[in-house]
Amino acid sequence: MIIPNSLLKSKFIFYKIFKRLLDIFLSIVGILISLPVLVFLKIYYKFFLKEKLIYRSKRVGQNLNTIIVYKIKTLKSDSEKTSKVTLLNDERLLKYARFLRKYKIDEIPQFFNIMKGEMSIVGPRPNFKELVDNYPDNIKEVLKEIKPGLTDLAILKYHDMDKFVGHSSYQEYFKNIEPKKLDLILKYYNKRSFLLDLKIIIKTILIIFFKK
Repeated sequence: MIIPNSLLKSKFIFYKIFKRLLDIFLSIVGILISLPVLVFLKIYYKFFLKEKLIYRSKRVGQNLNTIIVYKIKTLKSDSEKTSKVTLLNDERLLKYARFLRKYKIDEIPQFFNIMKGEMSIVGPRPNFKELVDNYPDNIKEVLKEIKPGLTDLAILKYHDMDKFVGHSSYQEYFKNIEPKKLDLILKYYNKRSFLLDLKIIIKTILIIFFKK
């Protein structure tokens, strides 16, 4: 059965509305729940690490526009100049940063990006311009249409990056992992729905807290 284009457009309009409402609700809940953690980390970073808590990183957003993504700083200064990929065993990590990255605590400030409408809870992870510039045209077209997200299918599959890359070089990541992540972006784009978003959110929570 062929579905009329008007019906498909209506379906995606409602999907976008519900998705935005879910983004606002979950980002508010996430900010309120994580506020004590952010206050504690603020004190720890200031007095023990002598570092700023929030790191601002330029990434590619919807329509391939540049956005400033907020993260808790986990790398030593100027670390991104050496590589755009960070593993859990990375030598550039600050003290206890491995724990923050393992449980995705460093991503908490991105709830503010979601509140601003720059990101969504579910969508392709925002990447660096120099990496996106090398993406195939079909991937770039997808990134024009959908917002980057806090979690996606790639996060579900590669949440433990050390398991897939281990102690090998970063070249192995770009050779073996990055192409598969791009395939997952296409898969999400073609199958995106409110139900799929909910499944990804639930599975992400299970992975973070229960490692399942």
